[in-house]
Amino acid sequence: MYVMYRVAYAPGPEDPPERDRTLRDFTAVTGREAEKAAREWATSRNQQRPPELREKWPWVLERWNGRIRDWEQINAIP
Repeated sequence: MYVMYRVAYAPGPEDPPERDRTLRDFTAVTGREAEKAAREWATSRNQQRPPELREKWPWVLERWNGRIRDWEQINAIP
């Protein structure tokens, strides 16, 4: 069994739920491994983005919840 995290654009107020916001998926055997890889990738890439883009289109870290079959937001990417 694998654990899946993703880095995605934060949902906007007018975004339909089915809109694909994914930037990159991360899978691993443990949640800790997947979360660490996703967080490291996102933090390094996000720091390269201009501040105005980070403010207008923020990134978030999300985890797949198999029980509800949907993504749940963990936190924003600095």
